[in-house]
Amino acid sequence: MISKNEEFLKKLQATFKVEAKEHLQVISDGLLELEKTPVPEALHDIIELVFRAAHSLKGAARAVDFVDIESSCQLLEDVFATWKRQQSAPSLEALDALHRDLNIITSALTTPSDTTTDSQKREASFSDQTVETISVGTLSTQSDTPIAKPTMPVPKVQQVTASEETVRVAVAKLESSLLQAEEMLMVKLTVRQRAIDLRVLSEHFEAWRKAWTTLEPEVRELRHHLPMQEKRSSAAGVTRLLDFFDWSMDYFKLVESQTATLGYTMERDGYHFGKLVDDLMEGSKKLLLLPFSTISASLPKVARDLCRDQGKEAEFRIEGDDIEIDKRILESLKDPLIHLLRNSIDHGIEMPDDRFKKNKPSKATIKLEVSQISGNKVQLIIEDDGAGIDIDKVKASAVKHGLISAKDSMQLNEAESLALIFHSAVSTSPMITQLSGRGLGLTIVREKVTKLGGEVSVSSQLGIGTVFTITMPTSLANLRGIIIEVAGQTMVVPTTLVEGVTRARQADIQTIEGRETITFSGSTLALVPLAEILELPMPERKESLVIAVPVIVLGEGDQRIAFAVDAVLDEQEILVKPLRKPFSRIRNVSAVTILGSGRIAPILNIVDLLQSARLMAKTSPQVTAESTTAKAKAVLVAEDSITSRMLLKGILESAGYRVKTTVDGMEAFTLLRAEHFDLVVSDVEMPRLNGFDLTARIRADHKLADLPVILVSALETRDDRERGLEAGANAYLIKSSFDQGNLLEAVQRLI
Repeated sequence: MISKNEEFLKKLQATFKVEAKEHLQVISDGLLELEKTPVPEALHDIIELVFRAAHSLKGAARAVDFVDIESSCQLLEDVFATWKRQQSAPSLEALDALHRDLNIITSALTTPSDTTTDSQKREASFSDQTVETISVGTLSTQSDTPIAKPTMPVPKVQQVTASEETVRVAVAKLESSLLQAEEMLMVKLTVRQRAIDLRVLSEHFEAWRKAWTTLEPEVRELRHHLPMQEKRSSAAGVTRLLDFFDWSMDYFKLVESQTATLGYTMERDGYHFGKLVDDLMEGSKKLLLLPFSTISASLPKVARDLCRDQGKEAEFRIEGDDIEIDKRILESLKDPLIHLLRNSIDHGIEMPDDRFKKNKPSKATIKLEVSQISGNKVQLIIEDDGAGIDIDKVKASAVKHGLISAKDSMQLNEAESLALIFHSAVSTSPMITQLSGRGLGLTIVREKVTKLGGEVSVSSQLGIGTVFTITMPTSLANLRGIIIEVAGQTMVVPTTLVEGVTRARQADIQTIEGRETITFSGSTLALVPLAEILELPMPERKESLVIAVPVIVLGEGDQRIAFAVDAVLDEQEILVKPLRKPFSRIRNVSAVTILGSGRIAPILNIVDLLQSARLMAKTSPQVTAESTTAKAKAVLVAEDSITSRMLLKGILESAGYRVKTTVDGMEAFTLLRAEHFDLVVSDVEMPRLNGFDLTARIRADHKLADLPVILVSALETRDDRERGLEAGANAYLIKSSFDQGNLLEAVQRLI
């Protein structure tokens, strides 16, 4: 059982880690500035700053019993002290060693060591490398000129300062508060819907009153002609009925008036309540807004280390890092930015000698510019003055990996050719290194940016440089969406990539090369029924009764496509509810939301819709040999679960493959002996013949021995994987982390 002292110590250690990151960032920034500052007079304040940071970090580490970090900081402090006492001056070798030691301390913070051996290794790293390096620096860089107080402006070093009133709050608590505030949006939408319902009810009353007004003269005429003498009992009954009609009319007018008043009150209260909710959400979202410098502060060191490792020289500049973005977006952006930075240094920046031959400065320039382009959008531009992207090499790589045919590659324009670099396996690097050559980096960048509701593009000039542009929202909490109706179902389209909404008359729809098109903003766009893309039943409509078709235009630039829908209902703010397992990845759907009526509506994935439309309608010039040849490939699916079987079948068929399904391994093997297939996708645990044994039988049959096999299973232990590979499977995918992208990538690679 954990004692109170141990529990208190853990809390202190958690607080220490936050403080330590701030001190380490100050030291890292200071070391970078020392490299950039050749004037001895400008070094004094920087050395004093890093010395104090190391001293503070040492004291804090001692207080929470992080002995190894304390020892490391003591060695750092000793090095900075020698510079303060002018016993040595900073050299590049010494700074390299200090940067490595900072990495060791950072690693110790994330995974603190519990063993003496690891601690000794870290201390040995300092004592053997840093002290030795500084000793050499003392002999080789000893300056007879004392380091004076600065007489010129000192380069700016980022310092972590606290405002007059600050408080540390766990991020989990802030996120919990934000989520609760976001849920109030549902109440706001519900109140709005109730006001609409009351308005509709008032319209029904109005229709009823008009109908009654129409009949009122006939009622008066009937009362006037009632017989006065004959059938008095009957006349009395009619009179009571007419009296009831008169009373009903008066009572109806009273209910109509009260309903109208209630509707007005509901709309007024809904307006005020909505404003309160908007203010609450806006204030809550600001709690998680952090300056971009939160993640960009470490990038200069990353760029510096990469350049040193490759023998290159580059100056990395950041502009606009004070712009605030949702913490959750910042955390997801860090990896894509590091990928782009690595890509720039590894692929773009030339060696100093090569740059000199091209009449370029030996030190390259990489610039990261952050700017706010609208109220809820931010733009990141990563620009370098390196070698640029060789489009011919990009096309050759795409052709080599079967993304496009050689003939199709000749028809691509510059923008379409550059877009190929975001496809998996496309790389211009001649070899695979630790940094590049696998063709995955930019694919990961696009996937992560798209998942955040953003987009990424690239432009480049050979020999001049490359520019990557990322546009994305500043907040993830909620977004605006257009509510549409497709095949009788209500859906939501995010407004992020909506170019416009229009109505296309039948006379405006033209057929070009067998495809329906419309003209929008002076451009001819393909017109695709959204119900067909979503594989929903399309209702039969008589053309004579259809005056105009509602159309929503998605995409941007040359990549726009028009989607025909049944109706465009509304545009409103929506609360995004992410999909949970096992539905974390559904084609054409990114999330769901709850409408004011209480109905659940899917939020469509615009990127998936555009890709599906291009594959189906072949409207994009990027229609490749992959998409045309895939339809000729036959895949056999063996799966005993009907849900998993239909899921696999749908994914493969949507990618253009011909698919047949079986319920177990025995049926699958029998069908393999009778028909031709290009690949097998099989579950493992099945009746009669499991996936392992099916794979073994395929490999034992001389006619089927070379047939690719992919096993998709819930069994995820290392032994299960090894058993699958030993049986002869070409790939082994785990259902718990299943993603259709991984499946299609494996299928594409194997056939």
